[in-house]
Amino acid sequence: RQWPAFLRRASLGSGAAPAPFSNTGSTTVSGISLAAASTPAAQAVLQDAIWRVAGGTDVEILSVTAAARGGIDVSYRITSPDLAASQDVAERLADVAANPALFDRAVAEAAAAAS
Repeated sequence: RQWPAFLRRASLGSGAAPAPFSNTGSTTVSGISLAAASTPAAQAVLQDAIWRVAGGTDVEILSVTAAARGGIDVSYRITSPDLAASQDVAERLADVAANPALFDRAVAEAAAAAS
């Protein structure tokens, strides 16, 4: 419990607006090539799919690289306005890790919405 308090004090020290909290992670997506995933349209779908499963204020794709066993690895950062929202994002990401079908469904929904 000391760490969140330290972060809050550190972000408030300058008198500026508090910095948002963030969660970073990565996921492996199969069935798509690196070339296809590198297009702006595909990255927008991936960004939307991550937001659909995790929530948060903003999702930023940090990198898309070829996965060792085929498919792609997507690294991302999700920003949240406060610690409680960031913890909610972490819990939702844990749910998706336990049930990858949730992400598959989110990708399908995001792709349909982009069409």
